[in-house]
Amino acid sequence: MNFKVYESNFEAIARKCIMKYGNCEEHHYEHFLNFADDKKKPMFAEFSGQGILAFKFKDGKTWQVMREVLAPKEQRTTIMLEFADYVLNKLKADTLKIELIDDTRKDLLKHLKEKKLRALKVNYYLDLPLFEMDKWDENLSGKDFKNLRNVKNKFYKEHKVEFVSHDKVTKDELKRIVHDWRKSRRNTNHASYQEYLNIIDSDFKGFDETRIMIVDGKHRAITAGWRVPNSEQYYSSLGLIDYSLDRLSEIANLDDLTYLKSKGYKIVNFGGSEDKLLEFKKKFKPNSMYRTYIFSIKRVN
Repeated sequence: MNFKVYESNFEAIARKCIMKYGNCEEHHYEHFLNFADDKKKPMFAEFSGQGILAFKFKDGKTWQVMREVLAPKEQRTTIMLEFADYVLNKLKADTLKIELIDDTRKDLLKHLKEKKLRALKVNYYLDLPLFEMDKWDENLSGKDFKNLRNVKNKFYKEHKVEFVSHDKVTKDELKRIVHDWRKSRRNTNHASYQEYLNIIDSDFKGFDETRIMIVDGKHRAITAGWRVPNSEQYYSSLGLIDYSLDRLSEIANLDDLTYLKSKGYKIVNFGGSEDKLLEFKKKFKPNSMYRTYIFSIKRVN
């Protein structure tokens, strides 16, 4: 299979590929660039109009794929195998990091031996809750939503709550929310910290929706995201809370769902979560869920 790996000047071809073959929430060009940092450089591997969003670490020994291959489903395994063979056998990199849904991962594992490659044990997995907007009840009726209904009523009774777009707030103030979030999260999620600052500096370039939550006159939360390419699904990519008030997270997420329903989205994806965060997201009663696996591929010794 003929392909070319671009280290620069690939924006036009990558955007065209995402527009035609994008198939998951991570297929978003600005998000891809924001995910880069001083340790890894964004790359694009093009396979006859199809492709892979990837990163090369500065030591040259590690590469990382940005989720699923940009191609029809039946061709994704073949393309991923060719890319892994190129990175690990030709370039002699040590490790290729990958995140895939279960079906894609299982199919890839069946064929790794053909390229003298092997998969390591799964590092961890993420569960992504999906909400069907035609079933979302913004009034939180019924016994299943009794607790959330009480939380919402109490919060709005005790506080003045407003929501505005990001362009109504200074970048310094938005960054203050990120800094407060980081302090509250202690040693977790620091890998995303620079990405969030990059998003603010770019003026939320590529985002379809942004909501800034104001409580009692202070900016306290940011939610934002985009439409998943070739779908009716919205990906809630960003959910930053300064944790200054009890139950602030529930209120921000409830508003997000209600607002997104009013905008006409059919499905809302609340993003990947490990156990603790997933339990929080389950409060909102997702209609379904899917899982992605994070693992690595190496050469057979």
